[in-house]
Amino acid sequence: MNKLIKLSVATSLALTSLYAAENFSEIFTESHPSGEFRGIYQSNSQHAYADGVIGSSSTSVLGGKVELATDRFRGFDAVFTGYGTMSVGDNRNKTDGDYLNNGKDNGDYALLGQAFLRYTNNDNFLQAGRFELDTPLLHSDDVRMVPDLFQGIYGAVVPFEDVRVEAGYIDRMAGWENGGDNAKFEKMGTLIDGMNVLNGYVTNQSAISFVGVSYADEKAPFSMRIFDYITKNVMNQVYLDTGVTSGMFYVQAQYLRSIADNQLKDFTNADVIDSTVWGVRAAVTIEDTNIGLSIAYNESNKMENALNKGGTVDFFGGANDPLYTSMDVSTEHQLGGAKAYKAEATYDYSEALNMGLAYAIFKKEDGFNNKETDLSVTYALKENIDLKGMISKIIETDVFGEETTNDRARLAVAIKF
Repeated sequence: MNKLIKLSVATSLALTSLYAAENFSEIFTESHPSGEFRGIYQSNSQHAYADGVIGSSSTSVLGGKVELATDRFRGFDAVFTGYGTMSVGDNRNKTDGDYLNNGKDNGDYALLGQAFLRYTNNDNFLQAGRFELDTPLLHSDDVRMVPDLFQGIYGAVVPFEDVRVEAGYIDRMAGWENGGDNAKFEKMGTLIDGMNVLNGYVTNQSAISFVGVSYADEKAPFSMRIFDYITKNVMNQVYLDTGVTSGMFYVQAQYLRSIADNQLKDFTNADVIDSTVWGVRAAVTIEDTNIGLSIAYNESNKMENALNKGGTVDFFGGANDPLYTSMDVSTEHQLGGAKAYKAEATYDYSEALNMGLAYAIFKKEDGFNNKETDLSVTYALKENIDLKGMISKIIETDVFGEETTNDRARLAVAIKF
């Protein structure tokens, strides 16, 4: 795969040179440089220090991305994007791994996160290299400084109106949730959450192949998606969701089945991955008042000894996972073995100002529960400047009835150029 990526980059440069040779004056005027500057401040009242002590923390970071996309030539184009993040100011307890390099003592980092060659024909495309990705279980989750980034091959075709078929092969991942050195494209097999408990089972050469079919989107009267992900020698995951829209009402349902690979079952003599997660969501939008209301429910069911107590083992990109009850901090797949309930209200004061208030509770049979409240405000200061604020309160009660509270605040600015 590394040879394929190098070939992709080399071909991209050659293609650009060819285009320049034929249209030298247009290589600058027709290419598309762009980017985004980001600044984030986040504080926690209760957060784990590197030495295990619990205390308050604050993190201030600056960074963003710079991208160059060549003009399309006979259906081909190339995209190159650099990402980076750095700590600024007097940070306290920089162990909040959302923004700095988890695998390198929470240090600053930068990387060439996108470098791919793409062929496009109408709504169909095929690309190879490093890129951002958006599928239910593999996605870039671009909600912090550096998104999750993937290396491999990815393509999609639209054979019929409203029908989209996509497939890919992913062997490496970088970015804020890769679980290793965030600045490096680590092998997917080494990044599977929880695999360290398998006592020597080799996942190092594992990669993920997937195929998905989608019909319409949530604005249509009926929509549906089904994706199948195969993580070599580890697991097979099937994800399905569907939605029905009628006037101001919208109803959704989802289902995820994770099944351990037979080789893994033979090694462990147990169904360490087999589990299911399902959920429903109902929403109503009152257009005259610009108010949206929704309720949602998720439940994970596990086989005995399932990793993460029936959580999904891993979404490679977790904070923005597809489960309906996910909050800014707490998620059903992260906690595992829980029943989750969520209620949310949104209000669009204007095209520029949007607000949301969400509350969720996650309950387990052993008495553990987690309650989270999120208040969010988004304001478009200008067409290219967005401000986002989030205040969260997380109250966790362990199996012994001990309660801890974390008050989290975040302010983010994004300036596109």
